[in-house]
Amino acid sequence: MPPKLLPLLISQALGVALEQKELDQEPGAGLDNSLIWTGSSCQNPGCDAVYQGPESDATPCTYHPGAPRFHEGMKSWSCCGIQTLDFGAFLAQPGCRVGRHDWAKQLPASCRHDWHQTDSLVVLTVYGQIPLPAFNWVKASQTELHVHVVFDGNRVFQAQMKLWGVINVEQSSVSLMPSRVEISLVKADPGSWAQLEHPDSLAEKAKAGVLLEMDGEESEDSDDDLSWTEEEDEEEEEAMGE
Repeated sequence: MPPKLLPLLISQALGVALEQKELDQEPGAGLDNSLIWTGSSCQNPGCDAVYQGPESDATPCTYHPGAPRFHEGMKSWSCCGIQTLDFGAFLAQPGCRVGRHDWAKQLPASCRHDWHQTDSLVVLTVYGQIPLPAFNWVKASQTELHVHVVFDGNRVFQAQMKLWGVINVEQSSVSLMPSRVEISLVKADPGSWAQLEHPDSLAEKAKAGVLLEMDGEESEDSDDDLSWTEEEDEEEEEAMGE
């Protein structure tokens, strides 16, 4: 079975942070073509153009100049205000302005990341400031995980791995928060995983020199209640204060 996109859940705090960040800056122009990689995607929200060479600059860019808004389950762009409950429909909304493509070079990010588990759940956390929902995706099959996370500043975290155990893809999901992305994988069978990745996956990465070091922490509780860190408590208090 091919990997499927996991649903993205955007926290209210991130929605507020995105609005405050005012991600409605004018698209970049005049970039040195020698710095643009062939195959780079346009970074303007709503545009799916891919850079094939200087001729790509002559094609129109239809994009959303505004910031994404998330409120009580509704999703929309501040520039055109078309609301929808479905995240896929939100991402598929055609742009409302025509301008120039932004081929800004994405910077590979070395993000802190770790994982923990309960008897029925594995959670992979990637830390970074302001993940951008319009550019993030996580795909999973029962035994594989593909992660593509873009944070503010055009910093990109990518990972691909074979999992230690089998997961229930339909019940798994991704949560986006102001300072991290949590990928929650529901185990197909309750029990403890010795590590996040399958030994074969670790051996392949070690051979290729791209081994990702992650500290696995198993929850001390046998139930599904995940412990909160002090940082998370502070974020919750700030969100409630707003």
